[in-house]
Amino acid sequence: MLQCDCTDPYCLETKERVQVCRPQVLRATMNETIVSCTVAQWICSVDTLCNQAFQFYQQNCR
Repeated sequence: MLQCDCTDPYCLETKERVQVCRPQVLRATMNETIVSCTVAQWICSVDTLCNQAFQFYQQNCR
């Protein structure tokens, strides 16, 4: 959503609302950034492959 190119009103409004979080999101997703487990889970939850791997871990590795 941070980098999408859209023109319809819903998309534009949504994109505008997420801009307030942009600096924090970009900083949290940099390779050298150390994040808390909660933030890591939040980041992982929006990435399909990461989320699937995390779900597999929770079901099979605890």
